[in-house]
Amino acid sequence: MDTTSSVGIIYFLLIFVVSIFFHVMLLAIPVVMYFFRAYSLYRIAKRNHHPHPAIAWFPLANEFLFADLVGKNVKMGSIRISQFPTVRVAAPSVFVWLYIVLYFCVIFLNSAPLALFLFLFYVLWKIAYFVFNIYSRNLFFKKYKPDRPTLYTFLSTIFPLAFEIILFTMRNTKDANKLD
Repeated sequence: MDTTSSVGIIYFLLIFVVSIFFHVMLLAIPVVMYFFRAYSLYRIAKRNHHPHPAIAWFPLANEFLFADLVGKNVKMGSIRISQFPTVRVAAPSVFVWLYIVLYFCVIFLNSAPLALFLFLFYVLWKIAYFVFNIYSRNLFFKKYKPDRPTLYTFLSTIFPLAFEIILFTMRNTKDANKLD
C-alpha cells in the first residue's frame, strides 16, 4: 500500500468523522432546546399555579400551555380571541387540512388560477401566522417579563435559539399582575 492511498483514507476518515459530528450536533441542538423550553414552561406554569404544568413536556400540549399562560381571552388590536389557547393550537392544523384539500383540487382540476390562489393562500397564511406568533410572544413577555417585552420579542424573533434561552432565564418568574 503506498502513502498516497493511506493519506486518502485518512482524509476520508477525517471528513467522515467531522460529518458525523455535525450531523449529531444538528440533531442534538433541537432536542436540547426542546427540553429547555419544556422545563421552562413547566416551571413557569408551576409557579403560577397552573392546574396542569406537566403538559409542558408534550409537543402540542406545550403550545397550548404557552397560550394558556398568556391568557384565555386575548385582544389583538380590535379583535378579541375568546379561546386563545385553542386557536393557537388549532390554527396550524386547520391550515394544513385546508391546504391539502386545495392542493388536491389543483391537481384534479388542473387549474392555473386555483394554483395561483393556493400559492397566495400559503404565503399570506405564513405571514399571518408569523405575526400571530410574534404577538403571542409579546403578550407572554408583557405578562411575565414586563420590564422589556419588546426587546425580548425582538430577540426571540431574530435569533432562533433566543426564545428558549429567555424562557429558561424566566423559569422562576410569576405573572407580574399577580405578584404577592
